[in-house]
Amino acid sequence: MYQIFFDMSNRKYSFTILIFLILSVFQLLSVVDVFAAKEEDDLFVAEKAFEDQFYAISLGLLQRFIKDYPQSELIPKVKLLIAQCLFSKEKYLEALDSLGQLLNSSESDSIKDAVLYWIAEVHFKGRDYPQARVYYQRLIDEFSESEYVIFAHYSLAWSLFEEEKFREAKKSFLQLRDAFSGAALIEDTDFKIALCSYNLKEYSQAKKEFDFFVKNHFESKVRFEALFYRAESLYYLDSFREAVKDYLVVANAAHDKNLADLALVGLGWTYVKLKQYSQARDAFDEIEESLSEVYASSLLGKAQIFYASEESELAIGIYDELIEKFPKHESVASAYFGKAESLYALLQYEKAVSLYKYILNTFLDKDNLAIPEFRNKARYNLAWAYQKIGDFSGAISEFKKVAELSSDNIMKVSALSQIGDTYQDLGQYQEAIEAYDMILKDYPDSLYGDYVQYHTGLCLLKMGRFENAILSFKSLKANYPDSNFRDEAEYYIGVSYFQKDDFKRASEWLDRFVSLFKDSPLRSHGFYLEGISLLNLGNYKQARGIFKKAIKEYPQDSDLVIKCKYEIANCLYQEGAKKLSVKKFKEILSRYPNAVIAPDVIYFLGEHYLNSANNEVAIRHFKRLILEYPDSDLISDAYYSLGWIYYASGEYDEAMSQFEALSGTGSPEFKARAFFAIGDIYFDKGDYRQALEFYKRVLSMGIASSDTSGGGLSDYPGFFKEAHVKLANVYKELGDFDKAIYSYKSALDSAGADGAGEIQFKIAESFEESGKINEAIEAYLTNTYLHSQDRYWLLKSYLRLARIFENREDWKEAESIYIKISLMDVDEAKFAQERLKAISVMVKY
Repeated sequence: MYQIFFDMSNRKYSFTILIFLILSVFQLLSVVDVFAAKEEDDLFVAEKAFEDQFYAISLGLLQRFIKDYPQSELIPKVKLLIAQCLFSKEKYLEALDSLGQLLNSSESDSIKDAVLYWIAEVHFKGRDYPQARVYYQRLIDEFSESEYVIFAHYSLAWSLFEEEKFREAKKSFLQLRDAFSGAALIEDTDFKIALCSYNLKEYSQAKKEFDFFVKNHFESKVRFEALFYRAESLYYLDSFREAVKDYLVVANAAHDKNLADLALVGLGWTYVKLKQYSQARDAFDEIEESLSEVYASSLLGKAQIFYASEESELAIGIYDELIEKFPKHESVASAYFGKAESLYALLQYEKAVSLYKYILNTFLDKDNLAIPEFRNKARYNLAWAYQKIGDFSGAISEFKKVAELSSDNIMKVSALSQIGDTYQDLGQYQEAIEAYDMILKDYPDSLYGDYVQYHTGLCLLKMGRFENAILSFKSLKANYPDSNFRDEAEYYIGVSYFQKDDFKRASEWLDRFVSLFKDSPLRSHGFYLEGISLLNLGNYKQARGIFKKAIKEYPQDSDLVIKCKYEIANCLYQEGAKKLSVKKFKEILSRYPNAVIAPDVIYFLGEHYLNSANNEVAIRHFKRLILEYPDSDLISDAYYSLGWIYYASGEYDEAMSQFEALSGTGSPEFKARAFFAIGDIYFDKGDYRQALEFYKRVLSMGIASSDTSGGGLSDYPGFFKEAHVKLANVYKELGDFDKAIYSYKSALDSAGADGAGEIQFKIAESFEESGKINEAIEAYLTNTYLHSQDRYWLLKSYLRLARIFENREDWKEAESIYIKISLMDVDEAKFAQERLKAISVMVKY
């Protein structure tokens, strides 16, 4: 809450005059007997002039007294009165000089205590509090019986108060109260003790001490000030309703307008805390417009009321007024901060970013506004604003500064959490996990513990680290049994098993989830995923039961109902009840033509009719999908299926049309498939040059995948092999065996283990057909050595080698190959044995 402290200087001045008057009486009584009649009259007049605050006149009279009565015994006391006149006329250096001379004069021994006191007072008035305390303490130590001692004690404590050494001041005031319990200064002492506690932010103790003061000094002139500070203490103790009572008393009854206005400000802020915005606004409105700190605080309060009431535009207007009228006021930083919050609430994120940066770069660098946690709040909000404008690196940077610099652990953990969440939103899951791990490691008792453990599991799940994800979710269940994320953890354990294709455990865990968490918003998803798991296990009847149960329990969830009906029809199809399945698919399509799943139903039916050799009906379904659902992800599949239907029917032109449409769908996979299909059509038609063109287009897509332009086939490496093989086949048909062999070898480089035996065989075959028999033999042998796991192409390589050796009448090598074949568990083993017999006969002759 905004604080304004009272100026205590007038009270110190009044206190000084009071001391003078009290002590002057004692001085006059002690010397009346020794005054001669004339001396007595002259001094009396000088004293009365001082009492009436005619200090210049009194000073002149006193100086004349010294001139007229140089031998008077009262000269030291007159000189003390002269010093007091100078003090009262604010001629402190002259007063100090006069008092110094007295202190060093032996004739002033009888009033030395008074001299020490007034020297201390001069230093006090000059704010040289340490020096003042030296003389107060000397007075106390050397003249313990002096009537000045109580005032010295009081002023010494007060000097500590003025230096904001409140704990030491309070100790001194307490000692004063214990030593002089019945003195007139005790009322002021009690008030100062309570003020010390208040300034030490020991509000509970301050409240008790103000209670004591109000009860024991009911008629005190500072009673309303005491009530005000008690209200302030109650405010900081969050006892807002009690605070309201004291603020109202002060606001309505205090004669001091500044104090009454302060009470109104406090009242307004208290109503803000109570969310009683109408009453708060009324309190602030009672404060008259001015350039006072009170009015500045009322403006800040009004602006925050508008912001809290979601009237951010009005709040900005008030903040702007405060900034314009009070550019140097300490609340102006809060005004800029509130304005930035209001801009954020109005979705004006760019402006909010600029203003938060202005606050950080301008105001909070100044010493009087360098409040670290205020700075961190600005950074924290700036990070959120950065997120809203899509500047995620800026957001992460600011959150990191908050996490590093804030002394508030809650804010540090919140910032780390936001760093993790931002990285997670960006798909940088490892970085997110590192941020979450810092919370779990450094702040294990944080309120964010379960949240962080949950999101760590989600990141691991998205990274495909399913076992680790399962462990993370299980740790959440074990370490945070009362967490609000228990149902999510249970659900995502099932999802993790599902993602790793462990459908048995997935179905078991999801069944447990739907049984334990009947109120979870994820329960409907749990039912659906359990059913899919059972379907993947081939438990079609059980899966249908789960889907039906989901429909029964969530009839209002239309998307779920449609999906479950689709899967029920799918289960029936897998069970062999195709007629009933098709009927149910058609019912879905008829009842929910605009459903998200409608394209899937149409495609499923198209595939069904295609597999049933009912091409005409299949074509109708695929074309319907293309026409009615042009944005569906299945458009490419539909074009592809249509193309192959027409291709199989020999309708090459129509097939070409479908594949050309497919090549423009944007999907790298289907674009490559389209180019392959078009190339195959040209190949079958004998147009090898055009076939080469389209196969090469697939390879050019492979080149695109290596740069930053996208649109390539980096996720489909098998297409590279296929493109090279198709190119090689064309070159082979064209009789360009060198290019064919080069392409086959290129295919072999990208094939891996899969298909390598066939490609190596094609290389050898090309050498053979081109008449390079030695190279062919070497290539066939390479196939038998490197790719022996592919039994089919191993056998074919052996047979080709045996034929070549027989044609060359190289009977020994042929015999060696046939022996290998005869030992294989293949039909050709019998043929090999027959050839071995024949070779044996030939060798004899």
